Amino acid sequence: VFAAYQYGELSVVERIGLIVAAYLLSVLTYWFVEQPARQKMPALTRKRIFIGGVAALALAYGLTQLVVGERGFPQRLGPEVAAFDEAVRKNRGFTPCPENEAWIASTSDCEVGAKAARERSFLVWGDSHARVVASTVAQIANEQGTKGLVVFRGGCPPLVRRAGSPFNTRGCAKTASLVETLLQGTGYQNVVLVARWAVYAEGGGYRNGKWFKTAFDQGDLVKNGAAFEAEMTATVDSILASGRTLTIIGPVPDLKLNPPDTIIRAMMRGETTDVRATFADFEARQASVLSLLRQLERRPGVRVVYPHRSLCDARACRTMDGAMPLYSDDNHLGVNGVALIRRELSAAIAPAAKADVPERATR
Repeated sequence: VFAAYQYGELSVVERIGLIVAAYLLSVLTYWFVEQPARQKMPALTRKRIFIGGVAALALAYGLTQLVVGERGFPQRLGPEVAAFDEAVRKNRGFTPCPENEAWIASTSDCEVGAKAARERSFLVWGDSHARVVASTVAQIANEQGTKGLVVFRGGCPPLVRRAGSPFNTRGCAKTASLVETLLQGTGYQNVVLVARWAVYAEGGGYRNGKWFKTAFDQGDLVKNGAAFEAEMTATVDSILASGRTLTIIGPVPDLKLNPPDTIIRAMMRGETTDVRATFADFEARQASVLSLLRQLERRPGVRVVYPHRSLCDARACRTMDGAMPLYSDDNHLGVNGVALIRRELSAAIAPAAKADVPERATR
């Protein structure tokens, strides 16, 4: 790990060499450190060994807490790296529901906005990308004097339950059931869906530069795409049939590397690096998703927000705005990135967003 930080990505030969070096060091320490320590020495009584061990543990614990408390002493890296590290930290946003311990985990529901508002007027539903927009949505709702609910479960698409759906895993179905129950009642006039759509449309995605398959993968790209289109369409149908307005946050360009980590490592080595996705790669990766969203946004009561229009030009999709990072990892925007679609989010949860939506169907 330290070698990768210092020298960049290591080849297979270099990794094997480090493993061999570690083994040789372990042999040397066994003969020249451990074995001499095992020899009987009059000065080393049990009591002294015990006291020394406790003191060493206390010292190690104190040092680790100091390092954690000081966030690794970023100032040791020089002012430029320390400034970027601070920008990365601020880009993560705040936790809108600190009293909800589940918010720190992978699933939660969280009321955000003005507590004095009469009812919850909006619902934001999604995977971990819903959690990403939550702090910005909370700020907007407070400014508007509205409140609503953010419901998310990491790795689960915001899709209604249907028999035979590959997305009906136990955890995802539980979250979908909660949302369906909420939408059977009153309130929540404005619904916002946000997710890493291509992962569900293709059955996989990139993580730390490597392709992974999801639990929803059916082993065939065509089947994956057809299942996603059917479930997404059914979800839109269900929400519109309830008389609500729907905003879908479109795809954020996926990256093969984590911008904050990769850039900091390069800065530590005195290098520069480019972690942007090309626009051609973005279009190819999101082709089926973008095609479906363009069809859905033609329907009355549906609007689609396209983050890539604020991130990409004809050649590439940016990950920085000057010295400010826009991403928090390889697929999530940070608060700086979400700020690029703040106006659209504000319109999506504003009470006026329900204009031009058909009357709620009689149940």
